[in-house]
Amino acid sequence: MKRSGVRKLLTYVIIPFAIIWMEMVLHIRMKTELFLSPIYIAFAASFGLVITFILSLFGDKADKTLRIIMLVILWLIFSAESVAYLILQSYYPPTTLGTAAENRLYDYIDIIKTTVADNAIYLALLFVPALLGILIPGRYRKETSEKKVFGRETVIARYRRRQKALVLVTVLVLAFAFHFAGLMLTKLEWGVGDMTPDKLYHMDENLDLQVERLGLMTMIRLDVYHKLFPGSVMVPDISDIPSDFDPGTIDINPDPEEIDPVEEVQEPIDTSPQVMNVDFASLMESSDSKVQWLASYMNSVKPTNKNRYTGMFEGYNVVFLCLEAFSGAGICEELTPTLYRLSNECFVFNNFYTPLYFGSTNAGECQNLLGLYPKQGSPMSLQESGRLGTNCYFSLGEQLARIGYHNVGFHNGWDMYERQRTMSNLEYDDWYYLGHGMKGEQWASGGYKWPQRDTFMIENSLEYYVSDEVPFNVYYMTISGHTPYSWSWIAEQYREELEPYDWSESTKQYMATVMEVDRALEALLKGLEEAGQLDKTLIVAVADHIPYTAVEAVGELRGTNYGTSDDARNCNERYLDTEVYRNTLIMWSSSMEERVVVDKVCTQVDILPTVSNLLGLEYDSRMLAGSDMLSSGDGLVVFYSKSWRTNNGYYDSFTQEFTLNEGLKLSESVVQAYVDVMNKIVDCKRNLTTMILATDFYDLALSGQ
Repeated sequence: MKRSGVRKLLTYVIIPFAIIWMEMVLHIRMKTELFLSPIYIAFAASFGLVITFILSLFGDKADKTLRIIMLVILWLIFSAESVAYLILQSYYPPTTLGTAAENRLYDYIDIIKTTVADNAIYLALLFVPALLGILIPGRYRKETSEKKVFGRETVIARYRRRQKALVLVTVLVLAFAFHFAGLMLTKLEWGVGDMTPDKLYHMDENLDLQVERLGLMTMIRLDVYHKLFPGSVMVPDISDIPSDFDPGTIDINPDPEEIDPVEEVQEPIDTSPQVMNVDFASLMESSDSKVQWLASYMNSVKPTNKNRYTGMFEGYNVVFLCLEAFSGAGICEELTPTLYRLSNECFVFNNFYTPLYFGSTNAGECQNLLGLYPKQGSPMSLQESGRLGTNCYFSLGEQLARIGYHNVGFHNGWDMYERQRTMSNLEYDDWYYLGHGMKGEQWASGGYKWPQRDTFMIENSLEYYVSDEVPFNVYYMTISGHTPYSWSWIAEQYREELEPYDWSESTKQYMATVMEVDRALEALLKGLEEAGQLDKTLIVAVADHIPYTAVEAVGELRGTNYGTSDDARNCNERYLDTEVYRNTLIMWSSSMEERVVVDKVCTQVDILPTVSNLLGLEYDSRMLAGSDMLSSGDGLVVFYSKSWRTNNGYYDSFTQEFTLNEGLKLSESVVQAYVDVMNKIVDCKRNLTTMILATDFYDLALSGQ
C-alpha cells in the first residue's frame, strides 16, 4: 500500500482505535473483568466509525482539525469520568452533568489534585490516541485541491470523489456490522449471573455495571438515548408471588400439619396490622399501568404488625445522623467510647448492613430518609424527588411536620445533590450548609478547611434547636469521614492516640475519622443534656455507605479479608465479600433502661418504618421497601448486584446459587421455589422508587389522609 493510502487509512481508524484504547485502559485501571472486552470493543469500534463518518462529511480540509478536537474531547470524557468515579464511586453520564456542576466539585480541588497526581500515568495513557492524531497528517493535499479545469470536473477529481464515497459507505457498513456483533455478543452466556450484558443493554440503570460490561461510551450513548426516548418502566411480574408471602417462610407451600401454631399474646399489646385506609382497588383501575402495578403490588404485600415497641418514644425529639463513609469496624471501647456505649446500649442490631449503590451518599440518604431503594442510574432518586416536588408522605420530615415538629438539618459541606431543594421538599423548615447559615472553620489564608470537623458542626448547631418549645427533628449529614484518608488536619489531632496500635498507616488514618465522629456524638450528648433535652430525645446514627476506598482498613480492623477497595469502588460483588457491608446502626435514648438485641438481618430501608413505629406515627407498612426491624416479620437485605440475604441464607446473583444458613435442611425443590419468589420480590422492591417518583403515587394514594 502506498504511503498516501496508509495515511488515509490511519485517518479513518484513529477514532475507533482511540475509543477501543481508552476503554481497555479504563477497564485495566479500574480492574474490571476483561473477559467481557469483546463486547465493548465491538461497540467502541462501531461508535468510533460513526463519528469518523460524520466528521468526514465536513470535507478533507477540516478533517484533521475536527479529528484532533474529537480525540481531545474523548480524552476529556474518559479522564473526567475516571476521576469522578475514583472520588465519588459513580460515573456521571450526560444526564447527571448538572448534578456534577451543582455539587461544586471544584470545591474538592485538593482531592481532585491528589487523584489526578496519583493517576498521572493512567491519564497520560488515555492521551496517547490524541497524540497520535496530532502526528497523523490530514487527507487533504494542496496539489490535488483543484477539482475543475475550465469549469469541468477532472477525471482524477471524479475518481477521488467516487473513491471517497465508496470508503464512507464502507465505514458506515462496518459501523453497523460491529454494532450488530456487539448486540449478538451481549446475548451470549458469559457466566456473570443475573445482570447479564443483554439485560444491562436494555436498562436505564446500573450504569456502573454498564460501563464494566458494555463500555463507558455505550453507557453514555444509552443514557442519552433513554433521555431522548424514555421507554416505559419495566414492571416486575407479581402474579406468582403467594399472597401474604413472608421472606422468613422458606417453604412457600408447606404441609398444613407442619405449620407451628401461633402463640397467643399474653400481654395486652396492640398487634393489629400497620396499615392505613388506602383504596388500592380504585388505584388498580387507573389508566396508568405504573399506578396499577404499584397498587397491585402494595395490596399483595403482607403488612407488619404493631408490637410492644409501638409508640415507645411518642412525642420524643429525634436527632438523625447520616455518618459519611462510616464502618462499625472502627468502634472500640478505648478509642471511641461514645460510639461503643451507644452501639451496645438500647437497641443492638447484630446483622445490620449498609450496601453500596449507585450515587453512594445520595443513594444511602435515599434509603435512610425514604425507606426505598435508590434507582441504580440517572436520575438519582432522592435528588429527583426534590426536583419533581414528589410527595414523600412517609419520610420522617413529612410525618413529623404534620404533627407540629420543628424540622432542621445541617451539613458541614456544600449544597451537594441539591439537598437544599430536597430537604425543603421533605418539610425541613431550615437546611444549613457551608455558605448558607452553617458556620465553618477557615484557613488563615481564607477559604474553608477540608474536610470540616463534625465536632465543630455539632457544637455550632445546637443553638438552632435545643431551646425549641415544640419537639424537634434534626438531620445531620457529616463529612469528616470523606475519602481520601490521610493525616489531614483533622486526622492529625488523633495521631498520637493511635500510635500504640499495631495497624497499618492507612488504617490509622481511617480510624482517625471514626474518632472524630465519636467526639461529635459526645458533643451532641453533652449539648442535649445541658439543655435538658437528652431524656426526651431518640438518637439514630447510621452510615450513608461503607468507606469504599478503605476496604482493606475495614478488613484489618476485623481481622479478615473482604476484597479490595477497587472491588468496592466498582461494586464488584463477584469478588467482594458482602460481609464488608455489615455495619452498626445506633438507635439510642437515655430513657431506655434495658437493651433489646435484634438478630434478624436488616438494612437502611428498614430504619424509617422502625423509627416511625417507635414514635407511634401512622404509616402503611405495605408502601415502603423496608420493614420494621422490631416486628415479627423476617428481614431482607438487597445488594447492588441483586444478591440478597435473609435469615434463611444468602443468594449469590453471580453463581445463581442459594446457600442455606447452618442448621437449615430443605429439599432442592423447596429452596428453588423460595429463591424464585424472592428474586421477584427483590425486583419489585428495587423498582418501587422509580415508579413512585414517576407517578407521585403517595400523593395519589394518600392525598385525602
